[in-house]
Amino acid sequence: MKHISRFQLRRLQTLYSVVTSRELGGEGSREARLSWAAKAIGRTIASFSDLDSNEANQLIDTLQAELGQASFKPFRRISDRDRAQAAGTEGRKRSPQDVKTIICAEDFSRINDAVARLGWTREQLEAWLASSSSPLKGLTAIRTLGDANRVWWALKNMLKREGKWKVQRSARKRAETVQ
Repeated sequence: MKHISRFQLRRLQTLYSVVTSRELGGEGSREARLSWAAKAIGRTIASFSDLDSNEANQLIDTLQAELGQASFKPFRRISDRDRAQAAGTEGRKRSPQDVKTIICAEDFSRINDAVARLGWTREQLEAWLASSSSPLKGLTAIRTLGDANRVWWALKNMLKREGKWKVQRSARKRAETVQ
């Protein structure tokens, strides 16, 4: 069981105070806060520090939904050292081409997200990949991580040119910004 992190504790306390301040007559006392949390997770607690990480995430998601905010999912580190190295270097002009990594679902989802933000259909993506301006030089299949990286970098540049690219802020900045 992983205990609640400092980030989660701060986020939870901040969101709870925002939600109670929005409600007319909302009680922001410590007892009310602990009672609400105990009811939501199904067990009694003496402090928010007694929560585990999963319970804290559940409460944070509940409060964010009540405020109309999207659920925040922090960046997940690549746990495998070789996979992380490949994610950063494959597809570059001067990277060694002797090792090829097969593309995974996360890489496809990143590309699909960029395509959706551009407003393209699947046919438009395939036509672009088959064109001479494609980073894959006319190949239509994205099979390796190097291919996925080259396509992603090109799509990212298009998003920036069209003003649809938003620079990701750190998790700490997101936690401090309550909308």
